[in-house]
Amino acid sequence: MNPVFGITTTNQESGFDQIIDQIVAYLKGEELEIAAGVAPNQKQEMWEQLFKGNLLPMLKIQQTQHNAVLGAQLAISFLRNLTAEQKIQVLKLAVSQKNNKVYIWAEIKDNDEALLEGILSSAMDANFEHRDSGLTLSPMVVEQREMIPVPPHYKLLIEHA
Repeated sequence: MNPVFGITTTNQESGFDQIIDQIVAYLKGEELEIAAGVAPNQKQEMWEQLFKGNLLPMLKIQQTQHNAVLGAQLAISFLRNLTAEQKIQVLKLAVSQKNNKVYIWAEIKDNDEALLEGILSSAMDANFEHRDSGLTLSPMVVEQREMIPVPPHYKLLIEHA
């Protein structure tokens, strides 16, 4: 068996012929999905750009997907570092991403310098761990007395009363 793109071959037909047949079948399936209007917008746009020979927009779509995955890993590293180093929890914690930046929004108790240091340290550690990703994490810390709401474009992860 030769797995290529999840394809396995048998001895009855040459591996190359079977792979080509399965690739053609896959492409026909993609074409049918797009023609029927059931393909997700991103998939439809990617194929349209490919067939027009416009590789730059297609690469931009892939870069956006790439950044989303790496951004999630960066945020998870931050959370792992924060929970490993700090016994005290934030009151609210939210995350957002735009392009190559991951934004952390944290609300802490008033004058909680230890947690503030922990958040900043965890952000620096996460940035160092993912320094080759091209993404950076930027924390914003507010105190409870400031009564600043979580920005609407952030995803709330933690909320303690």
